Amino acid sequence: MPKEKPSRTKITQSDIPPKSASEIFGFIDRLLNKEKLSKKYFDENIYTFNPIERYYLCDTLKKYLTDQNRKNYLIDWLEFQYKVHMENDAHEDYEVFENTIVSNKNKLLHHIDYIFPSIASSALDLKRHEVPLYLRDEIFDGKAIDSRIPLLYKPDNFKRIFLNIWAEDLTTQEADTMFKNSFWKSSLDRRPITLNLHIDRKSKITRNMAITYKEYKSHISKQAEKTIIDYKKYLKTLPPVRTQFMSKYEWREIPREPFAYALYNAFPYYRDRLALKKLNDSQYNESTFFENMVKNFSTKRNA
Repeated sequence: MPKEKPSRTKITQSDIPPKSASEIFGFIDRLLNKEKLSKKYFDENIYTFNPIERYYLCDTLKKYLTDQNRKNYLIDWLEFQYKVHMENDAHEDYEVFENTIVSNKNKLLHHIDYIFPSIASSALDLKRHEVPLYLRDEIFDGKAIDSRIPLLYKPDNFKRIFLNIWAEDLTTQEADTMFKNSFWKSSLDRRPITLNLHIDRKSKITRNMAITYKEYKSHISKQAEKTIIDYKKYLKTLPPVRTQFMSKYEWREIPREPFAYALYNAFPYYRDRLALKKLNDSQYNESTFFENMVKNFSTKRNA
């Protein structure tokens, strides 16, 4: 796992306004007391905070949960829970409870270590730009781009291909959620939302999407080839006087931009990067950002 790069810029408690601090500690309290340190609950809510708040939240949570100090908060809390269970003659229930907490804690700490370098990078960039407190949430609003990739031809077949491409870097559930958020199969599909997926190596994201685009082109070309053949057969059944003014089927290159939008919606890394680009240049054009993304993943091997 890559280590966080040393930086002269530091995030301190004074970077967090009292209201944000209250919300952060409220989140930690619920995470422990209500959600039993659920990684799922953590992932669903961590990106509702701006980058500096995320940094402070993760840093504080690690201190609460680490075992380096034998009298940290978690140990005191578990001792209290033990007394409560014993008073209610629930020894076996406590063993199950403690095992759940310890297991969830280990998973959560591992996950935080995994995503923290990316969170730290965004937070430190935000602080270097000395963004006023009242603008932090506005800059990092995280709105989804309302764009999805059409997939009307044998969607289940392509879904299996997609899940296999991303299997090494995302869980099956994460990849399935990304697939549903990126492709549409009917007009009844909901609009895309922002997801909070994370892959530590950004080169793996672009490589996976390059392969996805290549496989999508191959998949759709089969549909187009069949449609054109069927259309030509249909034209042969008509008299020439009717076909001379009918349009010809033309194969058009599949655009790459929707695949960049899919990454933007799925990974907060790209949403933070775009926000910081705008922070550096108030006249920065979003289309430039996505054009560069397209160039990046479309020139990878297997593209």
